[in-house]
Amino acid sequence: MRLKAFLFVTATIAAAGPHAAFGQSPAGPVKIDLEASAGVLVDSNVNVSDLDQNTGEGDAAAVLGAKLNAEVKPGETFLLRAGYEFSQILYQDFGDFDLQTHRLSGEAERDFKAFKLGALYNFVHARLDEDPYLDYQQISPYVSRLFGAKLFLRGAYAYTDKNFKTDDRRDSTGHSGQIDAFVFLNGLKRYLIVGGKVGGENARDDEFDLDMAGFKARYVQRVRLFAREAKLRAGADFERRDFTNVTASIGEKRKDEIFSAAARLELPVAGPAAIHLGYDYRDRDSNLPSADFTEHVAEMKLALSF
Repeated sequence: MRLKAFLFVTATIAAAGPHAAFGQSPAGPVKIDLEASAGVLVDSNVNVSDLDQNTGEGDAAAVLGAKLNAEVKPGETFLLRAGYEFSQILYQDFGDFDLQTHRLSGEAERDFKAFKLGALYNFVHARLDEDPYLDYQQISPYVSRLFGAKLFLRGAYAYTDKNFKTDDRRDSTGHSGQIDAFVFLNGLKRYLIVGGKVGGENARDDEFDLDMAGFKARYVQRVRLFAREAKLRAGADFERRDFTNVTASIGEKRKDEIFSAAARLELPVAGPAAIHLGYDYRDRDSNLPSADFTEHVAEMKLALSF
C-alpha cells in the first residue's frame, strides 16, 4: 500500500540525519535554508475546495514536503529572497484526490529607515492525481513599518491570476487589499498577528464573479517542552464570499462563509530533526450543497532543517 511505502520514506529521511546536510548555509552573504519532511495525515472529508468537490468521506494519506529558501543582501538597505516549496499528499483510498503542489516565490525589499517597501511574487502549479489542474500567480507590492519594539504594521495590494486546467469557466483575475498588525508581547518568543482583507475576483464565467472580505488572528509562542524549546502556533480565519451573479444550479446568488481554525506544534528532537504536529478545522457554510461541509485534519510529520 502507498501509505506503508511512504512510512518507509519517512524512516529513510530520519536515518539520513546530519549526513543529508547538502543544504547547509554557506559562509558569506548568501543564506540558504533547506527543510525536508515526511509523515501522515487523517482527513475527515477529502475534498478540493477550489472545484467545489467533496467526498463526504474520510481517508488517511502520506505527506511529503520540501522547502528551499535563499536570502541575500546586495547592500545595506536592499534584500532579495527566493524560494521553492514542494508538497505531495497521497491518499490511501481516494487516489483521484492526490494533490501535488509546486510553489516558486521571489521577493525584493528596500529599507528606507522610516518604512520598508517591497514586492512579492508567487507562482503555484497544482496537480490532481498527477494531472495539472491549476496555475496560480500573485503579485503583491507592500509597505511596512516598525513602531518601537512592540508594533509592526504591513499593508499590501495583491493581484492574482488563476488558470484552471480542468474547468476554464473558473479562470479569473482578482484584486485585494490587506493590512496586518504584529504585536510583540515578548519579542519573537511571543507575539500576536491580526489582519483583514477585502477584494474580489472576475472570472471567465460570470457565475464565478465574487466580492470577498476576511479577517484573521494568529498567536505564536515559544515554550519549553521536555527540556527543549518548542514553537506553538494557533490561529483562526473568517472569510465571506458574495457571488455577484446567479448560480444556475441553485437558482440564486451563491454565498459562502468560511471559518477555519488551526494549531501547530514544532518540537525539536535531535540535531536538525523535529516533530511537527498539526490540527485544522474548517467549516464551509454555503447555499451551494457541494461547497457546504465541515472538515477535520490531523497531521504528524518528521522534518529535517538545515
